[in-house]
Amino acid sequence: MARHRGIRQDIMDDYDEYEDFDPMDDDESSADYYITQVIAKTGAVPRDKVIKALEAADWDINGAVKILKQRPQPQAKTGAQMKQGSTNSSQGKQGANISQGKQGANVSQNKQMANTTQNKQGTKSNQSEGQGKNQKKPETQTKPVEVSTSNIKTPAPSVKTQVSKDEPIKTSAIVQNLGEKHNIPHGHEEIKTQRNLNMDYPDVNNEILQAVKPKINLVVIGHVDAGKSTLMGHLLYKMGYVDQKTIYKYEKESKAIGKDSFHFAWVLDAGTEERQRGVTIDVGCGHFTTSNREITLLDAPGHKDFIPNMISGAAQAEAAVLVIDSSKGEFEKGFEGEGHQHGQTKEHSFLARSLGITYIIVAINKLDTVDWDQGRFEQIIATMDPFLKLAGFKDVFFIPISGLRGINLIEKPVEAGLEWYKGPTLIQLIDSIPQPPRSIRKPFRLCIMDAYKLSHGSIIGQVVTGKIEGGIVKLGDRLTIIPANITCVVKNIEINGVLAEKAVAGESVDLSFKEVTGDFTLVVPGDVICSIDYIIPQVRKFRAKVFTFEILFPITRGIKLMMFVQSLKVVVTVIKLITQIDGTTGEIIKTNPRCFTRNMAGIIEAETDHKICLEKFTNYKSLGRVLFRDRSETVMAGMILELIE
Repeated sequence: MARHRGIRQDIMDDYDEYEDFDPMDDDESSADYYITQVIAKTGAVPRDKVIKALEAADWDINGAVKILKQRPQPQAKTGAQMKQGSTNSSQGKQGANISQGKQGANVSQNKQMANTTQNKQGTKSNQSEGQGKNQKKPETQTKPVEVSTSNIKTPAPSVKTQVSKDEPIKTSAIVQNLGEKHNIPHGHEEIKTQRNLNMDYPDVNNEILQAVKPKINLVVIGHVDAGKSTLMGHLLYKMGYVDQKTIYKYEKESKAIGKDSFHFAWVLDAGTEERQRGVTIDVGCGHFTTSNREITLLDAPGHKDFIPNMISGAAQAEAAVLVIDSSKGEFEKGFEGEGHQHGQTKEHSFLARSLGITYIIVAINKLDTVDWDQGRFEQIIATMDPFLKLAGFKDVFFIPISGLRGINLIEKPVEAGLEWYKGPTLIQLIDSIPQPPRSIRKPFRLCIMDAYKLSHGSIIGQVVTGKIEGGIVKLGDRLTIIPANITCVVKNIEINGVLAEKAVAGESVDLSFKEVTGDFTLVVPGDVICSIDYIIPQVRKFRAKVFTFEILFPITRGIKLMMFVQSLKVVVTVIKLITQIDGTTGEIIKTNPRCFTRNMAGIIEAETDHKICLEKFTNYKSLGRVLFRDRSETVMAGMILELIE
């Protein structure tokens, strides 16, 4: 069990702290490894000469040795000089960005030594995501500010803006060097990603927009029939986003089909099949504003048959509300499951954490059905708290509620039997969700959730919907849609039903286009819209660091799995099990293992039958996270280490 804890916790943490993982970490993945190997094969050679030879040989050790053996051997530097040269790990902006394996290194033109270990602690201290982990939660007493696009201003240069930890340092010298290598004109920071799939992106000179209120994407998850849609529909009603007339209409119509208590759920469950069956099928979407936050609400389905839809919803979120049915026997069924099937409480939790969510509110629903029993509340916490901490969640909050009766949602509860609870209401917890870091300086990326054509409304024509994963989009921007290979110009931007001139990373938007070249009917969910100058890589083959869940069948070479990346789902074949690694230390346990069983970590190589859009995890966390499913079970989660071809 201790080993299980190590694997689960360590690899989950990697989603936030990962930095160019390699099973040989400070060995074969570092510049020092290449340099020392060349020195060992050639004798006493100054390190700057070795680096030049490695650059010329595209960081191939044997190639560099061959180059150096053709030259006269100058006198070697002293050990002190070599040590001094190798200690420049904190000078990341002057050092080298080392790719995985033999993909090569991008080394700046000054002759500073390579960033051998990438000084992970030093890097963390300079990244705002690291700061975000320790930042105080915002107070809920902030005066509300009216949202207006006219209030969005570019801050003065001295204003510090929270930027994602995985954003690259400024690399103008590196880009200039790459321009020489790949015939890219100097002064034009254009990256041809297909020429070097594993290149780290340089900063894009995007303006930093200071939002009036932080925008949070919040997903609601949990076991089927836990009351997720009813809870959120009632919350929207109490906040004034749904009027009494609409609720009365839903109450009358739901009663007519024998669904007396489903009227609040119909606020988000708009489909005919959803209302007839009484279950959420597609991800419902709503929007509301608190004193300090603008919330995009994503109501995910709880039934195990619709896990793929749940994944696409959770992939867009930075925080979650996990709804638990506290009535007798229902919590246990949702957590432990039945037979060989896990309950969706457990699976949803693992999936949400695997997709990068660390902040979770556990809404213990229907506690009124057990007379607000404090013992039942504490019993559920005793089970869920260690489980969620083991899964890797950093911020976990528990709250007793009744979604149907609307108790402890907005107002402090006054019900008899609930006097023991002195904590915040649900809306207060939502209002205090920390602002997540945004990849503002990344090249523009939007993963398409839906694509359609509108003939009326505030925006018309060819329209796509999705969340911006990185960068900024503005009216008039020329973009490309991959892999449909369509170019277009942004005609309209709509955020939460309001037209805007620009949108930034983290916002869910509708975009319409003009000057479309190509067949727009080829655009499907999972396609990616990106900047023409920074086109997302398309590959068939890749390597990933993975960990297995409590699987019933082993993962073997040749197995076919369904892989999920944001809203994309595609069949992949595992073609190699490269290494099994220790989930705690990262050390190699075995090379070329025969299989992976439950709760194992390792490196795999996989391929698809056609090219798909992927990113290295170090370039784009959200587009580098992957999930694998087999026979209606989630079997592995992982991160993309290397794009191959």
